Amino acid sequence: MKIIRNIQKQLIAAAALAALLALTGCQDEIFNEIRKEVELEDSNVSGDIRSIVRYKDYLFLDNGDIYYKPITSSWYGAWVSDSKAPGDYTVKIAADSTYVYALGYTFKADYDDGENQISGKTLYYKDSVTGAWNTVATFSSSTQTHLFCTNAPQDGNRQAYLFVYGTKSGSVRTVYKLNASSMTSIATYSSSWSVTDSTCDFTVVTSASSTKPLSCVYMNSKTYFFPYLASTTNETSTAAATRMYYASGDNLYYTTADNDTSFTSKDMDTGTIRSMAYTQDFILFGTTSGFAQCPISANIPTSSSNTDFANASSTLSTSYYVNAILADKPDQTRSNNNAVYAAITFTGTTSSTSAVYDNVGLWAWYSSRGKWNRE
Repeated sequence: MKIIRNIQKQLIAAAALAALLALTGCQDEIFNEIRKEVELEDSNVSGDIRSIVRYKDYLFLDNGDIYYKPITSSWYGAWVSDSKAPGDYTVKIAADSTYVYALGYTFKADYDDGENQISGKTLYYKDSVTGAWNTVATFSSSTQTHLFCTNAPQDGNRQAYLFVYGTKSGSVRTVYKLNASSMTSIATYSSSWSVTDSTCDFTVVTSASSTKPLSCVYMNSKTYFFPYLASTTNETSTAAATRMYYASGDNLYYTTADNDTSFTSKDMDTGTIRSMAYTQDFILFGTTSGFAQCPISANIPTSSSNTDFANASSTLSTSYYVNAILADKPDQTRSNNNAVYAAITFTGTTSSTSAVYDNVGLWAWYSSRGKWNRE
């Protein structure tokens, strides 16, 4: 499987090089403008990243491979490649209080189409940062799978889940709670959701008539599920969550009273929100039109969004999707965090957008340097 993945990466690299040679003058101009603001670092963590998650005192991410670093290592060059990562192409990472999970795809060559096709999917887990990965379950290429977690700042509030729809779940949409090699069904869907775990709340999923939860948060001893990719709470490393936030399209939904479960919405006037992070004075968004943020007061949005965070408007620009974003200290204001991370990618071609392949991957803002730069 390593051979297949290496071939894929070589093909991707070749395509990226060809695209870079064909960059337009407009793209060169934009790239130079970024360099005027900050000298760009070499990209050590590149590729399409779908998740940045907390595990114990570390951060883990996926980019086909798996990388990790101590959450306190707030400087460039601290990420380490997991030498024990499975041979699959890792598409998602999740974690609970004890284990970290990885969802990987294997591929086979389709000589008729000249492309690699997904041949299978495997869920793995391990119980330590440097430990070996173990198989939880395997799935056919046609089975729908989605790995997600609460990603809570407090270790004890981290839960991990897997959505499955295919032969493994008896062709019934099923959400499983993960615990090492164990998968326990907590909810199933036929014509409506049936939730069997009293600590799990599917109210928003049900009200949206959705057949697939995509994210979740932990508050008040319960896990709340959402049919949208972006959700978070105001939990910190020392304070329990009392407010919830999720996004649908470019609308931010939020609770207005402590431990309430009723939501109010506000139009953020952004691209579709795909990720979010909480700080004491801003909710940070990753969108299909780059980075955005919304100021908050007493945990309530005070206005629509803006992009005024150092050099974010040029580096995490509207040319990019920001699929994952994380602030390392939600108990602090945005600028008092040690680090904020954002994973960017783009769709289409370099000839149809101002995006640059060299910028695809992980970016970070460190308080020590005060600018966004490549990781």
